Amino acid sequence: TIHSLPDELLLEILRYLIAIRSFETQSTAFLNKREERARQCENRVRQLALYSLCFTSRNLRRVATPILYSSFTGSTTSHGLLILKLFHRTVSNSNNASGSNSRLTNHLLYVENRLADHLGNSLSADIRLAEPTHMVQKYFYLLSDIVRRAPNLQHLCVTNLESKDVSFWKYILPGQNHTESSTSTSVAGHGLCKLQALCVQVHTTSFRGKGVTVSFRDICSSMTLVPSLSDFRASTVTAIGPSGPSSSFGNFKSLQRLELTQCVLDFDFVIDIWSACEGLRHVVCAWAYLDCPDGAPSDLYPGLLRHAETLETLHLDLREVRFDNQTSTSPPPQPLGTL
Repeated sequence: TIHSLPDELLLEILRYLIAIRSFETQSTAFLNKREERARQCENRVRQLALYSLCFTSRNLRRVATPILYSSFTGSTTSHGLLILKLFHRTVSNSNNASGSNSRLTNHLLYVENRLADHLGNSLSADIRLAEPTHMVQKYFYLLSDIVRRAPNLQHLCVTNLESKDVSFWKYILPGQNHTESSTSTSVAGHGLCKLQALCVQVHTTSFRGKGVTVSFRDICSSMTLVPSLSDFRASTVTAIGPSGPSSSFGNFKSLQRLELTQCVLDFDFVIDIWSACEGLRHVVCAWAYLDCPDGAPSDLYPGLLRHAETLETLHLDLREVRFDNQTSTSPPPQPLGTL
């Protein structure tokens, strides 16, 4: 029987129940809704299987618990808040069920949330039924608290709302007056030293509440403090926020892939991010909309030239960028050029 197997073999078997991670933002993942829902459903089945195995024997519980708590996948919905509360309550309890002295959050390697799940629950449906501000506030506070408790986190895939009333990042980024540890100079309080992949989708204007407390520039600037970050993907981000245009980034130490999709960022902002990186291998930038009367595609050239020796793939989508070349006297915009 499975109970008589050695720990090494048990571990290899149980690893097949590890959550399937997403390296896509929600907007990209939901381009194929069937595949995304199937992935979410499979993750839920794997989680329930691991949970059930923890009740079969003490030995199986000891081996399965670290895998069970190696990931959290959820949705920002009324149904998802119930699941998040249970997970948060469990990992916040120092007397964990595995019988070990280590905190459960030390096992946490992957955190993900979406705004909809495979069961049909969605934040948009919750908004139609009731005022969800308090629910969403609670959700992102608990989610951020889990991240702050997870020093070994490797992969964060978060879809969040940022407004005066609702925020996730104000609890994560250092130097924010709204955090419980506002004096901390480390991201999430522990630096996210092992974070390798970050997928971010930020909605700043589609939710109730005026004003934004954290900007995408703030997020980028803080992520330069994360030493192991090699994969950074962001969607629906804008330059809206409290940071002034003169604020600069630090340097991304290990970043190799940078994807900005459905963004509303001016060329100078994008060039600033590229210039903060060294040796990018994969670059994607697709604009949702941009009014660029005084610009041209060639303006992006200096930022890309920095990575000419290492760049392997480049995808730029400027179809929604409006250049001022509509009059007969206006010269056509200069092309990007050859790297």
